[in-house]
Amino acid sequence: MNMAAPDRKPFVYGDFYPEGRVGMPRPPVPVGYAPYALEILREFSASEFIAKVYQLNPSLQWSVLRPEDASRMLWYSLALKTPRMVGFNMQGSARWKIQNVRTESDEQGQYVAVALSSEK
Repeated sequence: MNMAAPDRKPFVYGDFYPEGRVGMPRPPVPVGYAPYALEILREFSASEFIAKVYQLNPSLQWSVLRPEDASRMLWYSLALKTPRMVGFNMQGSARWKIQNVRTESDEQGQYVAVALSSEK
């Protein structure tokens, strides 16, 4: 189901990436080109939050990332096994680390949720 990301909650934008590639720094994601949007669902502090993951599809529409779609993504497979080995390059911010990834649901069905904390 394609849908525009709702405006009722704050969003951040960026890209997920595997950590630990020596000599391969991850460049920042250019503004307007982020493949993922995170809808902040719960904030625990300025450096920790849980978010619903959206992906930008080929028709340039945001859609909720469903577990069955995420299972084909390297970052998701790695995050299920070792969450701290996956980072999130957030536009306009420092890099963030995944603390946890899981399936949650709401009235529209299941979606991928991530818990992130900022790197210090």
